[in-house]
Amino acid sequence: MSLEFLTDLDFPVVVRRVSAEKVAEYVAATGDDPQRWHAAPPPSYAGALLFAAAPQLLEHPDVAPYTAVLVHLDQTFRWHAPLTIGLSVELRSGVTRVRSRAGAHFVTYVMDVVADDVTILESSSTFLLGDAPAGELPDERPEPPIRLRHESDAPETYDAADGVPSLVKSASRHDLVRYAAASGDFNPIHFDHEAARGAGLAGVVCHGLLVTAWATQLAGSASSSTSPIRELTVRYREPVYPGEPVVVDAQAGEIDDGVRRFDLTVTADERTAITGRALVVAE
Repeated sequence: MSLEFLTDLDFPVVVRRVSAEKVAEYVAATGDDPQRWHAAPPPSYAGALLFAAAPQLLEHPDVAPYTAVLVHLDQTFRWHAPLTIGLSVELRSGVTRVRSRAGAHFVTYVMDVVADDVTILESSSTFLLGDAPAGELPDERPEPPIRLRHESDAPETYDAADGVPSLVKSASRHDLVRYAAASGDFNPIHFDHEAARGAGLAGVVCHGLLVTAWATQLAGSASSSTSPIRELTVRYREPVYPGEPVVVDAQAGEIDDGVRRFDLTVTADERTAITGRALVVAE
Protein backbone atom coordinates (compact mmCIF):
# COMPACT_ATOMS: atom_id res chain seq x y z
CA MET A 1 0.00 0.00 0.00
CA SER A 2 1.19 3.51 -0.78
CA LEU A 3 1.09 6.38 1.67
CA GLU A 4 0.38 8.88 -1.08
CA PHE A 5 -3.17 9.24 0.27
CA LEU A 6 -1.69 11.32 3.08
CA THR A 7 -0.68 14.15 0.75
CA ASP A 8 -2.64 17.33 1.55
CA LEU A 9 -4.49 15.51 4.34
CA ASP A 10 -5.50 17.78 7.25
CA PHE A 11 -6.10 16.36 10.70
CA PRO A 12 -8.68 17.47 13.28
CA VAL A 13 -7.63 20.43 15.39
CA VAL A 14 -6.16 19.53 18.79
CA VAL A 15 -6.66 22.01 21.65
CA ARG A 16 -4.08 22.20 24.43
CA ARG A 17 -3.53 24.50 27.38
CA VAL A 18 0.06 25.43 28.19
CA SER A 19 -0.18 24.57 31.87
CA ALA A 20 2.38 25.41 34.55
CA GLU A 21 2.37 21.80 35.72
CA LYS A 22 3.15 20.32 32.30
CA VAL A 23 5.81 22.93 31.60
CA ALA A 24 7.51 22.22 34.94
CA GLU A 25 7.44 18.49 34.17
CA TYR A 26 8.97 19.15 30.77
CA VAL A 27 11.66 21.49 32.12
CA ALA A 28 12.68 18.87 34.68
CA ALA A 29 12.79 16.10 32.06
CA THR A 30 15.06 18.14 29.75
CA GLY A 31 17.37 19.45 32.46
CA ASP A 32 16.55 23.09 31.75
CA ASP A 33 16.59 25.98 34.22
CA PRO A 34 13.37 25.96 36.32
CA GLN A 35 14.09 29.47 37.61
CA ARG A 36 13.95 30.90 34.11
CA TRP A 37 10.87 29.14 32.76
CA HIS A 38 8.06 30.10 35.14
CA ALA A 39 6.07 32.59 33.01
CA ALA A 40 6.69 30.94 29.64
CA PRO A 41 7.77 27.48 28.46
CA PRO A 42 11.26 27.01 27.03
CA PRO A 43 11.51 27.12 23.22
CA SER A 44 11.97 23.35 23.04
CA TYR A 45 8.47 22.89 24.52
CA ALA A 46 7.45 23.18 20.87
CA GLY A 47 8.41 19.50 20.69
CA ALA A 48 5.78 18.60 23.30
CA LEU A 49 3.15 20.50 21.32
CA LEU A 50 4.28 18.68 18.18
CA PHE A 51 3.69 15.31 19.82
CA ALA A 52 0.31 16.39 21.12
CA ALA A 53 -0.78 16.47 17.46
CA ALA A 54 1.54 14.02 15.63
CA PRO A 55 -0.11 10.80 16.92
CA GLN A 56 -2.99 11.58 14.54
CA LEU A 57 -0.51 10.82 11.77
CA LEU A 58 1.69 8.19 13.38
CA GLU A 59 -1.17 6.20 14.91
CA HIS A 60 -3.47 6.47 11.88
CA PRO A 61 -4.72 2.91 11.18
CA ASP A 62 -3.40 2.99 7.61
CA VAL A 63 -0.04 4.42 8.69
CA ALA A 64 0.66 2.29 11.78
CA PRO A 65 1.81 -0.76 9.74
CA TYR A 66 4.60 1.43 8.36
CA THR A 67 5.93 2.56 11.74
CA ALA A 68 8.11 -0.46 12.50
CA VAL A 69 10.74 1.97 11.26
CA LEU A 70 9.95 5.49 12.45
CA VAL A 71 12.81 7.96 12.26
CA HIS A 72 12.68 11.72 12.73
CA LEU A 73 14.98 13.06 10.00
CA ASP A 74 14.77 16.83 10.42
CA GLN A 75 12.81 19.51 12.22
CA THR A 76 12.11 23.21 11.81
CA PHE A 77 10.34 25.52 14.26
CA ARG A 78 9.54 29.19 13.60
CA TRP A 79 8.20 31.42 16.37
CA HIS A 80 6.06 34.44 15.48
CA ALA A 81 4.81 35.41 18.94
CA PRO A 82 5.56 34.34 22.52
CA LEU A 83 4.02 31.27 24.11
CA THR A 84 2.95 31.92 27.68
CA ILE A 85 1.85 29.68 30.51
CA GLY A 86 -1.93 29.54 30.77
CA LEU A 87 -2.45 30.11 27.05
CA SER A 88 -4.93 27.84 25.26
CA VAL A 89 -3.77 26.94 21.76
CA GLU A 90 -5.08 25.14 18.71
CA LEU A 91 -2.76 22.69 16.96
CA ARG A 92 -3.59 22.62 13.25
CA SER A 93 -1.67 19.94 11.40
CA GLY A 94 -1.49 18.01 8.17
CA VAL A 95 0.74 16.34 5.59
CA THR A 96 2.08 18.38 2.68
CA ARG A 97 4.27 15.84 0.91
CA VAL A 98 4.97 12.10 0.68
CA ARG A 99 7.92 10.60 -1.18
CA SER A 100 8.32 6.84 -1.42
CA ARG A 101 11.45 5.02 -2.49
CA ALA A 102 12.44 1.35 -2.14
CA GLY A 103 9.95 0.69 0.65
CA ALA A 104 10.83 3.86 2.56
CA HIS A 105 8.30 6.67 2.93
CA PHE A 106 9.39 10.26 3.61
CA VAL A 107 6.48 12.20 5.07
CA THR A 108 6.49 15.98 5.56
CA TYR A 109 4.22 16.84 8.47
CA VAL A 110 3.41 20.47 9.32
CA MET A 111 1.73 22.04 12.32
CA ASP A 112 0.64 25.56 13.25
CA VAL A 113 0.14 26.57 16.88
CA VAL A 114 -2.62 29.19 16.92
CA ALA A 115 -4.15 31.30 19.70
CA ASP A 116 -7.02 33.72 19.03
CA ASP A 117 -6.43 33.31 15.28
CA VAL A 118 -2.79 34.41 15.67
CA THR A 119 -0.11 31.95 14.57
CA ILE A 120 2.34 31.59 17.45
CA LEU A 121 4.53 28.84 16.03
CA GLU A 122 5.05 26.97 12.78
CA SER A 123 6.54 23.48 12.70
CA SER A 124 7.74 21.26 9.84
CA SER A 125 8.96 17.69 10.38
CA THR A 126 10.24 14.99 8.05
CA PHE A 127 9.53 11.45 9.21
CA LEU A 128 10.92 8.29 7.62
CA LEU A 129 8.47 5.40 7.84
CA GLY A 130 8.83 1.81 6.76
CA ASP A 131 7.74 -1.72 7.61
CA ALA A 132 11.30 -3.09 7.70
CA PRO A 133 14.80 -1.61 8.05
CA ALA A 134 16.95 -1.24 4.96
CA GLY A 135 20.40 -2.82 4.90
CA GLU A 136 22.21 -4.80 7.57
CA LEU A 137 21.64 -4.30 11.26
CA PRO A 138 24.47 -2.56 13.13
CA ASP A 139 26.22 -4.44 15.90
CA GLU A 140 24.00 -4.76 18.92
CA ARG A 141 24.67 -2.31 21.72
CA PRO A 142 23.99 -3.67 25.23
CA GLU A 143 21.59 -1.57 27.26
CA PRO A 144 23.27 0.37 30.08
CA PRO A 145 21.92 0.26 33.66
CA ILE A 146 18.60 2.07 33.77
CA ARG A 147 19.87 5.10 35.74
CA LEU A 148 23.35 5.36 34.24
CA ARG A 149 24.14 8.79 32.86
CA HIS A 150 27.09 11.12 32.92
CA GLU A 151 27.18 14.43 34.72
CA SER A 152 25.25 17.10 32.83
CA ASP A 153 25.78 20.86 32.74
CA ALA A 154 23.01 23.29 33.61
CA PRO A 155 22.41 25.99 30.98
CA GLU A 156 23.88 29.36 31.96
CA THR A 157 23.45 32.77 30.39
CA TYR A 158 26.39 34.24 28.47
CA ASP A 159 27.31 37.06 26.12
CA ALA A 160 27.83 35.59 22.65
CA ALA A 161 30.22 38.45 21.83
CA ASP A 162 32.63 36.87 24.32
CA GLY A 163 32.30 33.38 22.85
CA VAL A 164 29.91 30.47 23.31
CA PRO A 165 30.57 27.85 26.00
CA SER A 166 30.07 24.14 25.32
CA LEU A 167 27.26 22.33 27.08
CA VAL A 168 27.67 18.69 28.20
CA LYS A 169 24.48 16.64 28.54
CA SER A 170 23.51 13.03 29.13
CA ALA A 171 20.32 11.01 29.60
CA SER A 172 19.75 7.65 31.26
CA ARG A 173 17.17 5.11 30.14
CA HIS A 174 15.09 6.29 33.10
CA ASP A 175 15.41 9.87 31.83
CA LEU A 176 14.05 8.76 28.46
CA VAL A 177 10.91 7.41 30.11
CA ARG A 178 10.50 10.70 31.99
CA TYR A 179 10.94 12.64 28.77
CA ALA A 180 8.40 10.45 26.96
CA ALA A 181 5.84 11.20 29.67
CA ALA A 182 6.59 14.94 29.59
CA SER A 183 6.62 15.27 25.79
CA GLY A 184 4.11 12.68 24.61
CA ASP A 185 6.70 11.03 22.32
CA PHE A 186 6.22 7.32 23.03
CA ASN A 187 8.03 5.88 20.01
CA PRO A 188 9.14 2.48 21.43
CA ILE A 189 12.67 2.81 20.00
CA HIS A 190 13.31 5.10 22.98
CA PHE A 191 12.51 2.53 25.67
CA ASP A 192 12.18 -0.97 24.15
CA HIS A 193 15.34 -2.74 23.01
CA GLU A 194 13.63 -5.17 20.63
CA ALA A 195 11.64 -2.38 18.99
CA ALA A 196 14.85 -0.43 18.48
CA ARG A 197 16.57 -3.46 16.93
CA GLY A 198 13.52 -4.05 14.75
CA ALA A 199 13.86 -0.49 13.47
CA GLY A 200 17.45 -1.16 12.42
CA LEU A 201 19.20 0.44 15.40
CA ALA A 202 21.95 -0.87 17.67
CA GLY A 203 19.70 -0.43 20.70
CA VAL A 204 17.48 2.08 22.48
CA VAL A 205 18.24 5.67 21.42
CA CYS A 206 17.54 9.08 22.90
CA HIS A 207 14.66 11.12 21.51
CA GLY A 208 15.88 13.45 18.80
CA LEU A 209 13.78 16.25 20.28
CA LEU A 210 15.31 15.72 23.72
CA VAL A 211 18.78 16.20 22.24
CA THR A 212 17.39 19.17 20.31
CA ALA A 213 16.17 20.62 23.62
CA TRP A 214 19.77 20.61 24.84
CA ALA A 215 20.87 22.48 21.72
CA THR A 216 18.12 25.08 22.19
CA GLN A 217 19.20 25.51 25.82
CA LEU A 218 22.67 26.51 24.67
CA ALA A 219 21.45 28.84 21.92
CA GLY A 220 18.65 30.35 24.01
CA SER A 221 20.97 31.12 26.92
CA ALA A 222 22.51 33.89 24.82
CA SER A 223 19.29 35.90 25.31
CA SER A 224 17.28 36.76 28.42
CA SER A 225 14.05 37.03 26.43
CA THR A 226 11.11 34.82 27.39
CA SER A 227 10.92 33.98 23.68
CA PRO A 228 14.63 33.88 22.77
CA ILE A 229 14.60 31.90 19.52
CA ARG A 230 12.96 33.04 16.29
CA GLU A 231 13.82 29.98 14.21
CA LEU A 232 15.41 26.58 14.76
CA THR A 233 16.34 24.05 12.08
CA VAL A 234 18.03 20.75 12.89
CA ARG A 235 18.98 17.60 11.02
CA TYR A 236 19.32 14.29 12.84
CA ARG A 237 22.41 12.51 11.53
CA GLU A 238 23.43 9.86 14.07
CA PRO A 239 21.68 8.40 17.11
CA VAL A 240 22.54 9.33 20.68
CA TYR A 241 22.45 6.43 23.13
CA PRO A 242 21.36 6.55 26.75
CA GLY A 243 24.18 6.72 29.26
CA GLU A 244 26.66 8.47 26.96
CA PRO A 245 27.70 12.13 27.25
CA VAL A 246 27.07 14.52 24.38
CA VAL A 247 28.68 17.87 23.76
CA VAL A 248 26.63 20.77 22.39
CA ASP A 249 28.64 23.45 20.58
CA ALA A 250 27.62 26.59 18.74
CA GLN A 251 29.33 29.14 16.56
CA ALA A 252 27.86 32.62 16.89
CA GLY A 253 27.52 34.76 13.79
CA GLU A 254 26.90 38.44 13.27
CA ILE A 255 23.72 40.24 14.31
CA ASP A 256 21.32 40.90 11.44
CA ASP A 257 17.91 42.54 11.83
CA GLY A 258 17.91 42.00 15.59
CA VAL A 259 18.84 38.32 15.58
CA ARG A 260 22.11 36.45 15.82
CA ARG A 261 22.71 33.21 13.95
CA PHE A 262 24.11 30.22 15.83
CA ASP A 263 25.41 27.19 13.94
CA LEU A 264 24.81 24.18 16.19
CA THR A 265 26.63 20.86 16.44
CA VAL A 266 25.90 18.02 18.84
CA THR A 267 28.52 15.26 19.08
CA ALA A 268 28.46 11.95 20.92
CA ASP A 269 31.56 9.77 21.12
CA GLU A 270 33.01 11.65 18.12
CA ARG A 271 29.85 11.06 16.09
CA THR A 272 28.06 14.13 14.74
CA ALA A 273 24.56 13.49 15.99
CA ILE A 274 22.83 16.77 15.11
CA THR A 275 23.65 19.81 13.03
CA GLY A 276 21.47 22.86 12.90
CA ARG A 277 20.93 26.58 13.02
CA ALA A 278 19.19 28.86 15.49
CA LEU A 279 18.24 32.49 15.06
CA VAL A 280 18.35 34.07 18.51
CA VAL A 281 17.04 37.45 19.64
CA ALA A 282 20.06 39.72 20.06
CA GLU A 283 20.33 41.85 23.20
